[in-house]
Amino acid sequence: EANENPKSLHLFFLTEPPQKPDLRACEALKAKTERFELKGNVFYLHTPDGFGTSKLAGRAERLLGVDATARNWRTVTTLLEMVTTVRMK
Repeated sequence: EANENPKSLHLFFLTEPPQKPDLRACEALKAKTERFELKGNVFYLHTPDGFGTSKLAGRAERLLGVDATARNWRTVTTLLEMVTTVRMK
């Protein structure tokens, strides 16, 4: 699904795993079409209607309680390809 629309999946890379993330508030804030998952120090957010219009996207860092940087799936896979290519040389 992410490969079909790579700009709809966003990965928030967190500085550390959240100790007390407010997932209830995340659930209440997300749009009906959105989904999210917290795995360790990565918060995955699927926003098929657009990242810029997502209320959750704008507040995720605060609700998780840790600093983060977000990148869409296209960027993440491009960076992975670059790293893999450099390592193979």
